[in-house]
Amino acid sequence: MRYCNVLTALLLSAVVSVAQACPITATTYVDYNICLTEENEAVDKQLNEEYQSLIRELRTRRDTKAIAELRANQRRWLVNRDTTCGSQSKEEFNDGWQGPAYLGCVLQWTKDRTAELQKQTNGVRARPSVAAPTQQ
Repeated sequence: MRYCNVLTALLLSAVVSVAQACPITATTYVDYNICLTEENEAVDKQLNEEYQSLIRELRTRRDTKAIAELRANQRRWLVNRDTTCGSQSKEEFNDGWQGPAYLGCVLQWTKDRTAELQKQTNGVRARPSVAAPTQQ
C-alpha cells in the first residue's frame, strides 16, 4: 500500500511538472516529448551548474571527504531517479504516454535535486572557512 502511495505521489508530481513545462498547445504525446526534452535539458544544465558550484565550495575548504560523499550521493540519486521514473511510467502507462510520463518524472526529480544542492551550497557558504595550518 505504501509503495502505491509513493508511486501515486510521484505521478502527480510528474503531471504538475508536465503542466508547468509545456504550453497549452501541446496536445499529443509527441508534442509533450519535444517540450519536456527541451525543458529537461535546461533543468539538467541548472543541476550541473549547482553541482559544480557545490564542488567548488568544498574544494575551497579542502573538504575531500565531503566531495567524495557528494559524488557518491549524486551517483546513487541518478540511479534512483532513473529507476523510479522508469518503473513509474511503465506501471502507469502502456502506450505512447510513457515517454512524457518518464520525462515529467525526471524533470521533477531534477528540479528537486537542484534545490537540494542549492541548500547544501548555501550551508557550506554559511560555515566559516577553516584556515590552512601554518608552518612555523
